[in-house]
Amino acid sequence: MPLGSRGQEFVCSIVLPFTRIGVVGAIMLGLCRALGERIAVTFVIATRIASALRYWILNHRFRHQWRTNSLSRRDLSLPR
Repeated sequence: MPLGSRGQEFVCSIVLPFTRIGVVGAIMLGLCRALGERIAVTFVIATRIASALRYWILNHRFRHQWRTNSLSRRDLSLPR
């Protein structure tokens, strides 16, 4: 601590200006990490919803064909 200065003056004049850059960098890293996590979760949820919708659409079309054409189930076999 310099001669003649109190602890508060020392912190305000020397410590805070040099730590400001580090604090801003840490905040930016934290926000970017949170954004990355959100994007990853969004991708996972979106693919689950898309696959569920695809299954529902195919199942709905198959049931609609089966009711309207009155064919047996073995005639409407879907390729796997």
